Amino acid sequence: MVFNSFEFFAFLALLMLIYGFVNAKWRWQLLLAFSMAFFASFGIKGLVFLLFTTASTFFCTLGMSKSERNGRKKYKKALLAIGLLSNFGILVVLKYFNFFASSATSLAGKSFEPLQMIIPLGISFYTFQMMGYMIDVYNGIIEPQQNFLKLLLFASYFPQMIDGPISRYADVASMLYQPKDIEYERCRDALILFAWGLFKKICVADNIKVYVDLIFNNYQEYKGILILSGGIAYAIYLYADFSGCIDMVRGMSSYFGIELKNNFERPYFATSVEDFWRKWHITLSSWFRDYLFYPLQRTSLLRKMGQRLKEKGHKKAARAIPTVIATLIVWITTGLWHGANMTFIIWGLYYGVFMTIGVFKNVFLKKKHAVNKFLRILSTFFVVCIGYIIFNSANLSDAWHMIVNMLDFTQLIQVSKILQVGVSFYKQVGAIVYFAITILSTCILFLHDILEEYGIDILTWIKRRNIVIKYILSVLTVMLLLFMMNRSSGDFTYMQF
Repeated sequence: MVFNSFEFFAFLALLMLIYGFVNAKWRWQLLLAFSMAFFASFGIKGLVFLLFTTASTFFCTLGMSKSERNGRKKYKKALLAIGLLSNFGILVVLKYFNFFASSATSLAGKSFEPLQMIIPLGISFYTFQMMGYMIDVYNGIIEPQQNFLKLLLFASYFPQMIDGPISRYADVASMLYQPKDIEYERCRDALILFAWGLFKKICVADNIKVYVDLIFNNYQEYKGILILSGGIAYAIYLYADFSGCIDMVRGMSSYFGIELKNNFERPYFATSVEDFWRKWHITLSSWFRDYLFYPLQRTSLLRKMGQRLKEKGHKKAARAIPTVIATLIVWITTGLWHGANMTFIIWGLYYGVFMTIGVFKNVFLKKKHAVNKFLRILSTFFVVCIGYIIFNSANLSDAWHMIVNMLDFTQLIQVSKILQVGVSFYKQVGAIVYFAITILSTCILFLHDILEEYGIDILTWIKRRNIVIKYILSVLTVMLLLFMMNRSSGDFTYMQF
């Protein structure tokens, strides 16, 4: 029951209908009931792991609070460790056991038969939410939730189950447990945002995916710019797919008065790799920054390392080396978070290297040379596209050969192959109307981001038009979405993470 299905539309419409008639004090229970139903639609067995994660978090945080009141800080720290290990342990076993076991037996020259594991819906997202919640309770940032069912709602809130975002308890608790009444303007804007996200998914992402598969599945046949075009197409696809889902999540949540954090701020206009990761998957980046990077920097090992370097007169190295070590650990972990595959680990290391280069530049380069903004955006996007080739390849061998083929300057432009790929893309997308919609929709998405980059809010502009224009736009949008919904639509990519 994914968000881009008629089945889900019926589910959501039923919730919206009941929500408007239910007394305000019962609305959080209604959201919990529908969240459980949504989660169960992907497999009842997965509920066991969700309930265990919630229960272990609930009792550990209550125990931490009690230990704090009784002055037993050692017990408090032990309970935090137990809670984190139990939650993280489930994630590691279910997602990574086969990967690590297979790697170890392969090194030992033995064979390994992978175990059939249940991967609960959204396990990476809700596990990180609950771990962040525990750490915030431990640090005294929030008080532990005393009601188990309310904590279960925070863990299982259904819009976040497919693609996130990864929410902080302090940001959403009051809205989850005291949802607002139906307000026309807020609900209208929420539905517009939902429709915009659906547009990104079914009019852009699903069709661009056809071109992505053409290149990645047949990369041996292509060289130079065609391989690069595959990376660019994947960049468009992933952005439309992922940000489209987040817009749908934020839209349906806003309808209920629950405002979730945005995960994207026009990332392809980033002027550096660091800037890109401030604009892409923001809630994951901030989670790793606050709950892994900063704690690593504060460890006694890295602090002592920095102090020793400083005592020996290496002041700049004392600033850079500990930061670089923490950065590399964070990025390898980020790669692993995406899945049990060496491509993800190398992808994480790839970005870790670029981030460490940024650290050294900031510390050691006294004078920074100004570079044209457009060139910085272009070079950053190129780095991101190379990363996508690694990220989307089936294995490291495929990724390596794709990059080698891309850098084959003897066949930089293969005119006949370009025409062949163009014709194949046109045929596989479908009739000319679908091909035209794909191109036009991609241009609309690009134009939307350009205007927003320059501070022009499209929704505000539309609201200021007369009622005839607004109704015409509304009718055309609904007709387009219904027309495109008649075709099969793929799952959201981040569901697998």
